[in-house]
Amino acid sequence: MVPTANTRSRPYCWVHQYFIHQLPTELLSHIFVLGAEEDPRFPLLVCRICRSWRHVALSTPTLWRRIVLSPHKHMWREHIRRARACTLDIELLSTALAPMRPRPQHYYPQRHLDFYTVQWLMQLALPHLHRWRSFSVIFTEQSPYILNASLSFLANVPSPPSLQEITLIHRLNEDPQPFILFNGFIPSLKRLTIDGPRIALLPNMLTSLIFLDYTHHRFSTGSDTIHEILSLLSLCPNLLFLRLLFPHQFTNHTTVYQKPTRSDPRVSLSSLKQLHLALDPNSFDIPYELALLLTHVSTPTLHTVIFSDPCRRQVPFPNLKSFFWMYAIPRSLQFILIEGGWFDQGMVDPMVKSLPRLKRVILRRGGRSPERVLYNRGWYSMHG
Repeated sequence: MVPTANTRSRPYCWVHQYFIHQLPTELLSHIFVLGAEEDPRFPLLVCRICRSWRHVALSTPTLWRRIVLSPHKHMWREHIRRARACTLDIELLSTALAPMRPRPQHYYPQRHLDFYTVQWLMQLALPHLHRWRSFSVIFTEQSPYILNASLSFLANVPSPPSLQEITLIHRLNEDPQPFILFNGFIPSLKRLTIDGPRIALLPNMLTSLIFLDYTHHRFSTGSDTIHEILSLLSLCPNLLFLRLLFPHQFTNHTTVYQKPTRSDPRVSLSSLKQLHLALDPNSFDIPYELALLLTHVSTPTLHTVIFSDPCRRQVPFPNLKSFFWMYAIPRSLQFILIEGGWFDQGMVDPMVKSLPRLKRVILRRGGRSPERVLYNRGWYSMHG
């Protein structure tokens, strides 16, 4: 790559030997931003390619907005400086995420996070609270009070004006007490992911929420679980996407679903378009709580339902017929995705005939079974 003579005055100016040299600066900047969403080390990598790319990177504040908190505070403080007035995406990740995400040495700590380290990192990040656009806490190892160390500072502070997304994942959480976030009022929040922790539910807390990915904690079962989840859903009148997952301990060991022991009010999600019902990979059946919950939820405008089975089982779940006996599929459905143990040939055909607006059904089985697609009332087999 050979720059022209005017490189000093025009940093991104090249002799067009390759196609990438012909890209406009705005497009190249956008590519850099997309790369940074996948790998937090990406902004530093592009700065090392050449002088022109470094100039483009330093002139793109959104490229530096992702802040992965670590003991190397000078690194992410420099990111904050380069982000200028841009909002920030704050992440507090566990060292055990190495198989899941790239973990460069200068971003993530070399030892497991403990209570005092997390508390120290949060105190360093709080001065920039007014600039938070998203906040993610993802812990995969068990450590005493580690979740409390990360969330206790957020109980009595006002919600950042630009906060749109919160992710709280700690499946091994041992603290049954609900956490209060931002005085129970987050008016700008659009996306919420919860797996393990409990949050205190207050009125007008999630009125703007449109995306909810909810994995229930292990501190309640049965009718208490249904009541708690319904209370959460009642605070989300504008929800468009809902994903529900019950961990392995909710697996039902009986073959017949029983009647509920508590009468709960019905919650209407009038704006919901997509419902994703997922099962834990370690589960061998559909939890009774999931079927019971859906009997209390009304979705008049539901467009898509995804029945997800990560293990792609070859045989139907034992309680599959009982589940669909309790769950009345909305007639507004246009798209259905069925995976693994959710599939039963004797149930799919009646389901298709009972939905007048249905346009497409995708069946994904395990093993070597091809993917089957129903399109215009005809079945097609697809490889993949």
